Amino acid sequence: MIMDKRGWLHVVEAFLAVLIIIGVFFAQIKNIAPGPKQNVLIVEKSLLQEIARNTSFRNEIVMSDISTGPLILDSSSTSPMVKYLATRMPGGVNFTLMICAPADICSLGRKNVYAKDVFVSSTLTTFQPRKLKLFMWEV
Repeated sequence: MIMDKRGWLHVVEAFLAVLIIIGVFFAQIKNIAPGPKQNVLIVEKSLLQEIARNTSFRNEIVMSDISTGPLILDSSSTSPMVKYLATRMPGGVNFTLMICAPADICSLGRKNVYAKDVFVSSTLTTFQPRKLKLFMWEV
C-alpha cells in the first residue's frame, strides 16, 4: 500500500497560509491608534491616581460631609480639587466629581458619560472611607 503524501503537504501549506494571515491581521490591529474612549479612560485613571496621592485632596475627600447624600462637585465649585482638575482636563470635555459612601451607587443620570472611581479610605489621622467618582463627557 503506497500512500499519497501530497495530501499532507497541502494541509501543511494551508495551515501556514492561515498563520501568516492571522499574523498580519494582529500586526495591523496593534498599529491602530486608541480611540477617544480609550484616551478619556486613560486621562480619568491618571487624574484619579494623582488626586488619591495628594494629601490635601485626600483630607478634603475624607472630611467631606456625605451624611445627607453624595457630595457633587462640578466645574462651578470652589474646591481646590475641582480647580486642579479644571487645569488638567483635556479640551472639549466637561466633568463632575462625586464623593459618596463606598457602598453607594454614584450615578450622574446622563447618557454617554465616562466614569471611573477610586476609594480613599483614610488620612494619617482619620479613617472614613469614601468613594470618589469622576464623570467625564464630551461637549
